[in-house]
Amino acid sequence: MPVSEDILSRLCRIPENSSRPGSKDSIHSLVNSIDYRNIRPSIDERTLSLFIHSHLEVVQSWLNYSEDKRTSSGWFFLAK
Repeated sequence: MPVSEDILSRLCRIPENSSRPGSKDSIHSLVNSIDYRNIRPSIDERTLSLFIHSHLEVVQSWLNYSEDKRTSSGWFFLAK
């Protein structure tokens, strides 16, 4: 089953949604809110790539999140 644009948007905007001033949403709660465990098999590289290419602003959000991480595990982006 294809993943909706809304779900892809919520997934790709996790860093900005968790770091908004006044946000009480953790990465964990945002991941759970999209039922990531069940939708993961439907998200392939092409689907994610198409979304990111159409919403380039999410790349900077992930880079900022990755640079500010205080752990060595979890999701992150690397600048090339």
